Amino acid sequence: AFSADGTILASVGEDGRINLWQWNQEEYTGDYTRTFLGHTSNLLSLAITSDSKVLVTGGLDGIRVWDIRNQRPLYTLADFDHPTYSLALHPKAETLVSGLKNGTIKIWNLNTGQPLYVIRAHQGITSALAFTPNGRTLVSSGYDGKIRVWDTQTWQLKYTLTKHTGKIRAIAINPVNGTILASASRDGVRLWNLNTGKQIAWLTGHQDWVQSLAFSRDGRFLATGGFDRTIKIWQANRTEVARQ
Repeated sequence: AFSADGTILASVGEDGRINLWQWNQEEYTGDYTRTFLGHTSNLLSLAITSDSKVLVTGGLDGIRVWDIRNQRPLYTLADFDHPTYSLALHPKAETLVSGLKNGTIKIWNLNTGQPLYVIRAHQGITSALAFTPNGRTLVSSGYDGKIRVWDTQTWQLKYTLTKHTGKIRAIAINPVNGTILASASRDGVRLWNLNTGKQIAWLTGHQDWVQSLAFSRDGRFLATGGFDRTIKIWQANRTEVARQ
């Protein structure tokens, strides 16, 4: 994951290590700066606050919060009953949401480290989470093949999207307009209008599961990565591949 200002690249893996790089946006190169240690098992998710100061990591042994600038651990969130498969940070960086193996979403106060609410969201793993740029909507996906859209003022369900036929591996929201959602499964990538809840495109260029999604900063392109060992770049307002 990149920080919002594009200067930090962070990665996590099955070795429990968190690696940080200082990223050069002009040369597309990174200089390794630090490894954080503390987790004792596989890491499955990470998120960086919008001010690029705090990193949150989640895995089989819970959630940890790190100070990026001073390169030190801050605290651990007490959530060891169910592994954390997904994380998302509210744009105002005060609220953290975590998606758990048992299908729930837990909402945390990031400043205090205290849990606020628990939502029963999916049957099975909550695989991905994403806020809209204005923070008013949270989108979750699950291994039950469903996408759920939540009102962050009340944490009530707004509607459910159900066209996928298998586990949903990833979701991404266009960072510019905040209304276009991309979701990925074995049956391809689907694009949705979050204002209407309607599917607007179905991208089927991959030959296997689509595992990851990312919009470009200007919202013009969507990158998709799959188990077929290809990365495809799509024009976000069209349905053909621009590059692969």
